[in-house]
Amino acid sequence: MSRFSRLCSSFTALALVCAAVAPRAVAADFVGIDGFAKTLYDLDTQAGTTTALGTITGGPNFGFGAIDRAADGTLWAVAPGLVSGYSLYTIDEATLTATLKWTVATNCTGNVGMAIEPSGNAAWVAGFVGFSLIVKVQRVSLTNGTMTEKGSLGGNYWGLGFDDVGDLFSTTQGSIGPLLVKVDQTNAANSTVVGTDMTSVDMSFGLDLASSVNATGLTLYSRATGTVFEVDTSTGVESVIGNPGVSSVSSFAANDPCGGDADPYGAGCAGTGGFVPSLAIEGCPQVGDMFSVDIANALGGSSAVLLIGLGQSSIPVGGGCSLLVSPLAPVTLTVPLGGAGPGTGSLSIPLIVTPNLAGADFTLQAWVIDPATGIGGAGTNGVHVHIL
Repeated sequence: MSRFSRLCSSFTALALVCAAVAPRAVAADFVGIDGFAKTLYDLDTQAGTTTALGTITGGPNFGFGAIDRAADGTLWAVAPGLVSGYSLYTIDEATLTATLKWTVATNCTGNVGMAIEPSGNAAWVAGFVGFSLIVKVQRVSLTNGTMTEKGSLGGNYWGLGFDDVGDLFSTTQGSIGPLLVKVDQTNAANSTVVGTDMTSVDMSFGLDLASSVNATGLTLYSRATGTVFEVDTSTGVESVIGNPGVSSVSSFAANDPCGGDADPYGAGCAGTGGFVPSLAIEGCPQVGDMFSVDIANALGGSSAVLLIGLGQSSIPVGGGCSLLVSPLAPVTLTVPLGGAGPGTGSLSIPLIVTPNLAGADFTLQAWVIDPATGIGGAGTNGVHVHIL
C-alpha cells in the first residue's frame, strides 16, 4: 500500500480513533547519558529497559557531567572542568552530535549538577570550588554566556533540578538517606531542607535530578540502582516511577515531550460577519499520544469539511479564498460545528495516533459551509502535520 493510500484509508476508517476517546496515560520516559563514554540512552521506566542510542561526537575529551532538557525540547549538557571552569553544550539527538555553546571561566568545576530554568533563558550549574568540598551555584545566560554567582550550598550536595513551578532543588546526604533541599535562588547559602530522609534512595554512586518538562513535580535518578523516583517537593517524600535497569548512566533528563510537528501556514478567508475561521492542532502528533484538530471562529450551527492533502498549495478559488492543500486525498470528513451565529462556530476533534501512521506527513484545511459568501464557504488557514 502506498503512503498516500495508507494515509487515506487511515482517515477514512478514522484509524486515528476520534470522538469519544479517553485520554491515555503516558508513562514517564527519559534519556540518560554515560558522561565519560558520551553514550546516550533511552530509559523506559514502563518497560524497565535501558537502550543505548549511540555515542555522541563533538563533545569534550573527558565527557559530560550532567544533562537537562529545556521546554523547547533542546537537550543541554555541562562538561565539567578541573579548577578552571566548565562548558555548556547542546546535543542534537538526531545526529548524536554535541555543539559547544559557552565556556565559563570560574573556580567552580561544574560537576555536581545542571538544570535549565523553566523560562529557557539560563542554565544553573553547581560544582565544587577548586579541590574543596564546597558546592557553588551559578546561573549562566544561554543567550550570551554571562555568569552570575548565586552563592555556596556547603558540602556534599548532588544534582540540580527545577520543578514545574520554577523552584530549584538539590539533594544532600542525611543520617539515613539523602535529603531534598530547596535552593534559594538569590543566595544558595540560605537554602532549606524539605521534609524528611528519602530512605529508599541509594545515593552510594551519586544522584541526579531532572527538571520537569510539560509535567508536574520533580524526578530523581539513583545511579547505584538505576531507579527513577518522583519526589514530592513540599515534603521530600519519594515514590518509585520505574527501574530502567542498572547501567553506566550518570545523568538523565525528561524525554522530548513531542517529536512530531504541526505548523500552521497560509491565510484563511472571511465568512459571514467578516469572521475568518481558523484551524489548529493542539497536543502532540506522535504515535501513542493524543492531539486534537480544532476549528474556531467559524459560522455557528453550520458544518465544516476537513480536506486532507500531501502538500501545501495556494490555489485561488474565488472570493479572496485559496485552496491550501494539494494534492488532495480522495476522502473528506464533514463535521458539525457548535455555536449559533457568525464567529461562534467551533469544534475540537480529539485523536489518538495509531502506529500505522508513524512517519506520515500531510496537510489539512477546513472549509466552513457559508451560503452568504460568494463561493458558498469560508476557508481556514492550512496546517502541515508530521507524525513521529
